[in-house]
Amino acid sequence: MTGFSRKISYWIAFLFLAGAIAPDAGAQKKPDRDRAQYNIARQYETIGDLEKALAIYLEILDKNPTNFTYFDAASRCYINLKRYDELVQFIERRLQAEPGNVQFQIRLGEAYLQKDEEEKARQIWHRVLTDNPKNASNYRMVANAMLKHRLYDDGIAVYLKGREIVGRQELFALELAQLHSYRFNYDRATDEYLRYIRANSRQLNYVEARIASFKGSHETYEQVTSVLKNWIAQESGNPIYRKLLISVLLSYENFSAAFAEVKHLEEVKREIKSKEIPGQELFRFSQIALKESRYEFAENALRTIVSNHPDYPDRARVEYELARTLYQQRRFDQALAAFDKVAAAHPGSIWAVESILARGDIFLNEKFSPDSAAQNYHTIVDHFPANKNRIHAYIRLGDVEVARGNLSEAEAYYLHAVQSPTKQGSAAGKNRVEGHLRLAELAFYQGDFEKTRKYLKALLEVPSGNLSNEYVNDALELSLLLDQNEQDAFQVLTDYAQATLLIKQHNLEEAALQLKNLSDSFPSADLAPKAIFQYSRLKRETGDYVSAVLGFNVLIGQYPQNSLCDLALWEIGTIYEEDLREPSKAIESYESILVDYSESVLVENARKKIRSLEAKP
Repeated sequence: MTGFSRKISYWIAFLFLAGAIAPDAGAQKKPDRDRAQYNIARQYETIGDLEKALAIYLEILDKNPTNFTYFDAASRCYINLKRYDELVQFIERRLQAEPGNVQFQIRLGEAYLQKDEEEKARQIWHRVLTDNPKNASNYRMVANAMLKHRLYDDGIAVYLKGREIVGRQELFALELAQLHSYRFNYDRATDEYLRYIRANSRQLNYVEARIASFKGSHETYEQVTSVLKNWIAQESGNPIYRKLLISVLLSYENFSAAFAEVKHLEEVKREIKSKEIPGQELFRFSQIALKESRYEFAENALRTIVSNHPDYPDRARVEYELARTLYQQRRFDQALAAFDKVAAAHPGSIWAVESILARGDIFLNEKFSPDSAAQNYHTIVDHFPANKNRIHAYIRLGDVEVARGNLSEAEAYYLHAVQSPTKQGSAAGKNRVEGHLRLAELAFYQGDFEKTRKYLKALLEVPSGNLSNEYVNDALELSLLLDQNEQDAFQVLTDYAQATLLIKQHNLEEAALQLKNLSDSFPSADLAPKAIFQYSRLKRETGDYVSAVLGFNVLIGQYPQNSLCDLALWEIGTIYEEDLREPSKAIESYESILVDYSESVLVENARKKIRSLEAKP
């Protein structure tokens, strides 16, 4: 050690000793020593040495008689040691020092209960409540003590008595609701949640979530909706109960009843002159219906806004969403007219641009009219240069050229899309990812698989190209397709790429024939099951349902372990359900998913389909 280091050490030792002999050092360190002793006792308690732990707890409690933490720790040890007589004496000594301490009185009642002297415990708790009958906290503490020892009915009775004596009908509502839920008394739980929400209207979302957590049986549905309807009848001017009923109806997918309640809710809000926007509940309902693919209900709600609420502040969006419901229902001519109306009535708005884009998509993908589609996409490119959809329009113009067979022109549009300067954002990033994917697909159609890989790599390097992006998932699927097939079956991959291009060009019959030839010529190729699956889908799309079902069955029969088999059964089920109108055969297909592919992600959806079909006459 150097001389300098030695001097430093001496100074540290001197300061330590000086601090140790300071006049008030003992007073300052006493709480720390007691806390250290408490921690030691906790360690003894943890390893099961309760006697040593109790001795330390009692020692430090004598020094700190008002410290409830130390009292609680000592009580815990007495209980775990089953020394209940000593526990009673211990608590009674505390009460002698603090005769008015309600917590000690309640603990004393618990101690007698643990001694199997229930009547004595009840007498003590009764005295706590009668000594101060208007104190709500006392009822809560007594009820909690009872519930801790599984005296559920007694705890409920105490809560109800407290509510009656204190004179507040919402008192203990949340505690009672949770207790009834725990005991599966959902009607009583709902009643208590409604008491709670009447006094705490801002907690609607919380109550919605709690009721949604109830066991989802038909009996539960009847209990909950019955209670809600009773409350609505008694307090028809309070919209919050009807909102909650709508939420419950939607959670059970009863859209018809929910829609009726939404219309009633709008009337109630008008009668009470609510500050909420008229039509807002209808719009909210329409968005839920759209999300759940219940397009007919979404359409009806939106049409009601258009007819009954002409001054709705975001009317352009309402009209756009209405057009979108028509699009989703494949009523393409009506959708085109509706989108055209939005663009004309609200020029320059974001919904006008979205409508023009949607018109282009209908012409390209549904009516296969590339020229009409191109006109709409050019409108966006030429007249809305700053709009976020401009890049999207360039990509769609590339799709138009693919449909026309002009692959070099398509590549130019795609390159323009990925290279266009624009403000960064989620939409711009997503469009760039799609642009790179389209370039990769274009190279794939032409059999240039190295170029395909280059564009796929560029796609995955785009900053917003995360795994939640749908185009990234498509890119990963294409990359996997190349990895699995390029070296061993180049001809198979080339034929499949050409068939994919034919689909893009709406040459569906020719594409189906090429896929059929591929699977027949190369039955052992990894792509053969996928080719059969795509062939069968094309047959359904062209209206040849018998060939489609046969194709899916061939896939299941020849490749029963393939990952597409459960989806093939699902497709068969939907053909029988939606196209051939043979529900019994649809049920058979859905049931096959449950039996033969029980690990499939489609299992739950298959169960829902079966229940729905069985319920129909």
